[in-house]
Amino acid sequence: YPRQIGLNRLYPEIKGSMHFSLKDMNNNPLGIKDRLTNDIYKHPALIPPMPWLDHDPPKQPTLKGAIPRDEGIAVGIIDNRENDSAYYAIYRVDGKNEVDIQNPKNLL
Repeated sequence: YPRQIGLNRLYPEIKGSMHFSLKDMNNNPLGIKDRLTNDIYKHPALIPPMPWLDHDPPKQPTLKGAIPRDEGIAVGIIDNRENDSAYYAIYRVDGKNEVDIQNPKNLL
């Protein structure tokens, strides 16, 4: 299974892998759950756009502020009223450098 995912990633025509059911992964046969979690899928991913469902991109939300907390940073976001947002993608950037949104390592 990990080899199939690795093979898929060699071909740019293949845009990802689709898993019918992961319910058996909780039993961790042959350590597959560990391998997927700690290696193959260790970085978060965004759901790709599906223009056949909704072709209008969401309006940009407004960053209200960021406050340091003991457990991290609290971020205040005001969403646009026209959006029906379920979540936000927040990226990590080092200093004043531009963030690379194509690198999943930067997605929190």
